[in-house]
Amino acid sequence: MNERESSGIRIAIVDDHEMFRAGVIATLQPHFHIVGQAADVEGSVTMIAQTKPDVVLLDVHVPGGEGGGGAEILVRSRVYSPDTVFLALS
Repeated sequence: MNERESSGIRIAIVDDHEMFRAGVIATLQPHFHIVGQAADVEGSVTMIAQTKPDVVLLDVHVPGGEGGGGAEILVRSRVYSPDTVFLALS
């Protein structure tokens, strides 16, 4: 069994509100492996490229980048982590 399989589902959280991210992480952490979090487009793309999460919980209204928010993160991250599943939050 490789490291990815033994650590369970790997989740990343993307939202520009720190308090919201903290609440989601506190709720999910006992059950899932939280591999990263980010608050803007640039930070999200970098974090996803580095951590290659199984799932990204993605706020659709994230600042930065070219103004495309969550959709921009999805498009730009696909190159680095093509197997990641994105779940949009609003």
